[in-house]
Amino acid sequence: MPEDQREPIWQRRFDHALANTNTFLSLLEALTEGVIICEPLKGAVKLAKAVIEIKVRKNQKDCRELARHTCKLMISIVAVLEGRSTDEIPDRLKTCIDNVACTLSEVKAGLETLQLQKRFSFKSLRRACLRREYVAEEIASYSILIDRCLQQFQVVMLTVGPTVLVLDNFESPWDAGGTHASLTKLLGALAALSNLQLVVTMRGDHPPAKEHVRWNPVCLAPLSMESAKALFLSMNPHTKAAEYQDLDVLLEKVDGLPLAIDLLAKQKGVLPCSLLLQRWKSQSTALLTTEPRFPTRLTSLDVSIMLSLNSESMKAAPDALALLAIICHLPDGLTRGSDQLVDMNLGFENVHQSLSALLCSALAYISPGGSIKVLSPIRQHIIIHHDLPQSKYQKLLQYYTGLIDEHASVSPGYGDFEQASNILLPETGNIIHLLVQELRLGRTCTPGIARAAFSFSKFQCWTRHSTEIIDKLLSQWPIHGLDVHRAKGLVLRARLLGCMRHYAMAQRDLDAALVECHRFEDQETAAECLYYSGIVYRSRSEATKAIEKFTHAHDAYSKIGDDLGIANCLQNLGDIYCTQKKYTEAIENTSRAHVVFSQIGDRRQVGNCLERLAYICYVQGAYTEAIAKLVQAHDTFSEIGDRLGVASCLQSSGDIFYMRNEHTEAIANLIRAHDIYSEIGDRLGVAECLQSMGDIYRMQKEYTRATEAFKRAHDVYVEAGDGLGAASSLRILGSIHRDQNEYAEAINKLTQALKIYSETGNQLGATQCLQSLGDIDRAQEQYYQAADKLNRALDVASSTGDIYQIAWCRIYIGLLDRDQCRYNEALMHITLARSLFTGIGQEGDAGYCSDLIAEIHQSMSKKGSMIVSSSVATPAQYV
Repeated sequence: MPEDQREPIWQRRFDHALANTNTFLSLLEALTEGVIICEPLKGAVKLAKAVIEIKVRKNQKDCRELARHTCKLMISIVAVLEGRSTDEIPDRLKTCIDNVACTLSEVKAGLETLQLQKRFSFKSLRRACLRREYVAEEIASYSILIDRCLQQFQVVMLTVGPTVLVLDNFESPWDAGGTHASLTKLLGALAALSNLQLVVTMRGDHPPAKEHVRWNPVCLAPLSMESAKALFLSMNPHTKAAEYQDLDVLLEKVDGLPLAIDLLAKQKGVLPCSLLLQRWKSQSTALLTTEPRFPTRLTSLDVSIMLSLNSESMKAAPDALALLAIICHLPDGLTRGSDQLVDMNLGFENVHQSLSALLCSALAYISPGGSIKVLSPIRQHIIIHHDLPQSKYQKLLQYYTGLIDEHASVSPGYGDFEQASNILLPETGNIIHLLVQELRLGRTCTPGIARAAFSFSKFQCWTRHSTEIIDKLLSQWPIHGLDVHRAKGLVLRARLLGCMRHYAMAQRDLDAALVECHRFEDQETAAECLYYSGIVYRSRSEATKAIEKFTHAHDAYSKIGDDLGIANCLQNLGDIYCTQKKYTEAIENTSRAHVVFSQIGDRRQVGNCLERLAYICYVQGAYTEAIAKLVQAHDTFSEIGDRLGVASCLQSSGDIFYMRNEHTEAIANLIRAHDIYSEIGDRLGVAECLQSMGDIYRMQKEYTRATEAFKRAHDVYVEAGDGLGAASSLRILGSIHRDQNEYAEAINKLTQALKIYSETGNQLGATQCLQSLGDIDRAQEQYYQAADKLNRALDVASSTGDIYQIAWCRIYIGLLDRDQCRYNEALMHITLARSLFTGIGQEGDAGYCSDLIAEIHQSMSKKGSMIVSSSVATPAQYV
């Protein structure tokens, strides 16, 4: 195309660009006549408009850039001074605006010398391209002058009024390399301004320029589960309630990290949380990116983590990445902080420098309890992308197997169990993770792993119960080379399952172990199987079967001459007979156990027997003997320094006083027991005392104090990680609200407890909650809902074979029928309950059934005839 035909097109486009900027400044000039009252500013705006109107066409790009800088300057000034009169503006700011006007005048004059004159044509301008660079440099220098005006204005603003200056993501310039000196000078100058509040946000726990700026650091903790869920749902408000369980699991994976939650929420879209969870399992942190082609620190969690890994502080500490990998293998973190790292002796040249680098780059953090931890997403990224050097991993394993070998062999009352608990309990998560990881790989080359795993599983019978370790051991028992039969492992798992109240599973393991014992003629383990079967049946309130098992175990222990086993069986038999109110048999067995324990020198169990004998004396009305035996038990425990035993004795005394309605003495003893438990760190003992005190307050109808006691007990159980204890507190809180006819609160607490029981597979607790919820519905005459819950309770109890709870379900269902005048059905259920109680030796409960049956017959006689079944519910619906 000929040259003279192209020029008008170019001219029109450039004129259009300048016209847009000119239009904006025209509007701005109009505003100065209205909302802007400041006279100096009016003049500055007019000058800015005049600058833009000057047509200098030697370099369209630089002219457009000059227009942009001028607009930016004027927008900033107008935004601050809008609506202010000249008198309201500080003198320093007026001077600054005058300087702006002078600069604009200077620019205007300079541009006028470059402005096209009418005698020039565009063709002549094109032939003057040799001077184009000169024109461009002149216009660019004017842009610099405009920018300098803007900077001067911003600085003056910092000095003329209260200002908050936020420097976000400050680690980027601070870690850029070679910037510390200049940034320190800048921060020091800003901090010196009295009217300026300086806020700097950056990763890590090392504020910049600490020597020159007095900071008030605020560490932002990870979001709580409630806040994390609220953030996710605010971005995905249509998430269905049915997805919440999977959502909770996902939020646990991201550990309250706001960026991770934000990216996770953006990934959801219309996908259900279950599918998102599946993707997390396969992709881990790689899932958390919203721009896979061009990821940035704000759109990809992996990129954000890698920026921290490549920070200056990490580069300055060569061992920092290996140390980070160590901490990532410890879910509970370094529980004793940097001191523990020194004790581990993992071979780091400068462990404190490496730790400082991790904290400075926010790859690790110090928890409120003092542990050094890593957030779960960072942990997942490091485990996937960075291998831990094998030599350091082996030293880490040796450290923890050493802890187990040294401390896990003690049990309550023997050795320094308190010290062992203080050392091993905080490390439970770390130990389980490391041991399970090793056992899953089926390694036989790492010495002591299987032995340590078996030893720690035994220790867990006394502390935090779980079966992850013993499950892995049993799944590959032959390759681990343990010097005990697999039956021992099955018995150990049964003990743990019993502690977790999974009685049916525990009994299956014991039955399997007994078969193996007969095959290998292992009489000792066979006796243990019988003994722990007795424990299971006793825990399920099946007294008859429990007595049978303990009797057989007693005979088995007698054959092999195991006095400790004999004494334990006698003690348990005494306890069962006591609950059955067969006090003669109870005294006989407990006294025999006391003699055997005395002979073998087990003074702790001697004290326990004395406690039991004291209780039997009490319930028989022999109060003097009861007090004497409690004093003996207390003295025995005191002599051997068993503070746990002393506390237990005081707790038992408190419970006895409670049963005698001597509430003042009961509370006094329970408080002393509570204090000792607190001093020795036995949180479960503390919680049990609080629950007992709560029971007393509830009995006295002091519902406020009862509620407070059970809430505190609930909190202690939660801190101790005892979900079942927490659930029991919630269940009783529900009963307290029910006592006061506060049905909404009662249902809320019972529903929370039911959720915990269901999630943990505790069918006994689930049964009891359903019974209570059904009975509340009955009290509110919501009979259909009551029948549904009570039927569910009966189904759960039946699935576990829990005769005691099945009987109670029959009672509740019978009461429901009675309230609906369905007397025949009521009699059938309660009579069946009485038979069940009688069959398992629960005579007291059987007597309660007899009282109910008599009451129903009395109601029927008042009616004058038998009542025919209604159609509201039929016995078949309850089966």
